Amino acid sequence: MKAELLTLTETTDGFATAIIARGPGTGINRWQVRLVNEAAAAEYGLREAVVDFPNALDADHLRQLAEDHLAHVSDPANFQELTVRVSGHDRPLRIGQRVRVSDGELGFTTTGTITALDVTEDATTLTLGALPANLLDVVNRREEEERRQVALGLPAPDQVDVQPTPTGIIVSARAGVASRAVGLEVHVSTVNGFTPDASTRAARGPGTRFVIDGLPIGVRQYVRVRAYDDRGNYSPFTQQVSAVPRGVGGPELVAGTIELTNAERPQAALSVKTTGGAEVLRLGNITGKPGVPTGTQYGLWGVAGAGVFIEGMPRVVYTVNEEWAWSNILASPVAANTAVSFTHTGPAIPLPSPVTVPDGYRLRALAIPHTLWATRGVPGNIAYDVFPSAWVLRAVVRRAGTGTWTLLPHLDAAGTTYDQVLAYGTGFLYCLTGAATGQTLMVQAEVTIMLILVPQGASA
Repeated sequence: MKAELLTLTETTDGFATAIIARGPGTGINRWQVRLVNEAAAAEYGLREAVVDFPNALDADHLRQLAEDHLAHVSDPANFQELTVRVSGHDRPLRIGQRVRVSDGELGFTTTGTITALDVTEDATTLTLGALPANLLDVVNRREEEERRQVALGLPAPDQVDVQPTPTGIIVSARAGVASRAVGLEVHVSTVNGFTPDASTRAARGPGTRFVIDGLPIGVRQYVRVRAYDDRGNYSPFTQQVSAVPRGVGGPELVAGTIELTNAERPQAALSVKTTGGAEVLRLGNITGKPGVPTGTQYGLWGVAGAGVFIEGMPRVVYTVNEEWAWSNILASPVAANTAVSFTHTGPAIPLPSPVTVPDGYRLRALAIPHTLWATRGVPGNIAYDVFPSAWVLRAVVRRAGTGTWTLLPHLDAAGTTYDQVLAYGTGFLYCLTGAATGQTLMVQAEVTIMLILVPQGASA
């Protein structure tokens, strides 16, 4: 006849391999005995139950009742039930009849007693009991294997590898052959020989490849990995491996576009730093950098004159304010509508540090007047009938190597160094009403001197 397995169940309700049997009575006068089925306990583990026997007549009777009960409850066959549907049989089936059932898929053959029948026109459903104890091995085969693996522990991952990327590292690892692990956990630290904890966990999940971005460029990162299963068990950590995020290099600098994503983030920028970590140049988000106006978010930041060179853009390298005055006591009278010449050289001003002209630049020295006026008599006594006429104001710089002064530093070659500057002025004082002998004529000026590096070939 044809048979189809429907259910295969077992229950531990009432199953025990040891019992504490208690007789009638209370307190210290109550009979009590403990019995263990050693064979069942060795095979299925120690499972203890307390059972009352209120009808026990004496201690010997209590032991006999307990032995009979233990023999029943320590046999797993009494707690197993098999349900099959059979068809094509030509012999009647009855409760209490023993039948043999074989299942090739599960790999077992067993004989049991029919405890219930459900008959229809096409098939009969049989409920079998009193099954042999070894049927538990079939039912629990998968669970036993998993319990065995848990007892052995999870092996540490193998084939751990770390590769650098421009902004971080890529960690690859394998959970191991035939491992029950469902995922890996990656820990990263800059400390050589670190002990992993919650603060060092950088990635967790299924798979074998983990990309960890946002790490500082040029700083070595140490990595350890462990596996975990679906029960919350963890393997030991692997030995550490390491790599150094390398920054953008040849593989990334190809024809096309280099994009900065999440540009609103404060660190979204191409950054140039010293070996000490000091930032000297930034392209991208420059919010909050020294000298950047409030509200400016994107751009190019650096310190002018300290390594920032932009083709076609002049750079001011020195600025100073100076006040000077020229005076002349007349030895003879000056007729009305007469011009008196003057020439003045201001004091030499040492530069805070010498200025060397870099390649591709020339130096321009400018003297910018704020005010220029003439006085008659004491300083500050402005004479409106005396005024400067046809005057020239220049800045003069001194070459550090030779000590010579020049009005035309833009004609000097790159590499020339200058160490001092002064203002030079010449022109005429025009007297409308004339001046008497012994009078003082003066010219006073407020001047800003600027030294500017101008790109070679630019008009300036």
